[in-house]
Amino acid sequence: MTAGTADGTAPGSDWTDYLDALEAAVRAMDGELIDGRTPPDEAIGAVEALRAPTSPLPPRLADRRVLVLALLEDVSVRAQARRDAVGAELLSMPHRRAPARRDAPATLGGTLDIVG
Repeated sequence: MTAGTADGTAPGSDWTDYLDALEAAVRAMDGELIDGRTPPDEAIGAVEALRAPTSPLPPRLADRRVLVLALLEDVSVRAQARRDAVGAELLSMPHRRAPARRDAPATLGGTLDIVG
C-alpha cells in the first residue's frame, strides 16, 4: 500500500494531473490539425498555461511522460506543416495594391518643409 502525502493526496498525483491535462490539451489541438483547422488560441493558451510540477517525477510515470512528450512532438510537426501550408497558400494569392485615389496629389509626402 502506498502512503499518501501530508495533505492526503497520493504521491505523484501532481505529476499525474499535469500529464493528464497536457495530454488532453495536446490531443484537442491535434484534433483541430487533423481536421485541417488551426487550433484556437484557447487551446494553445491551455498548453502554455500548464506548468510542470516542481517535485521529482515518480519513476512509475517515466514511461507515461515519454509517451506524452512523443505525442507533443508529433503534434508540433503537424502544426508546423499546417503553418507552412497556410504560408504557401498566402504566398500564392495575388498581391493587391491599394487603389490610387484621384483626389490625392502625386507628391503627397514627397517633401518635408522643416524651415517654415
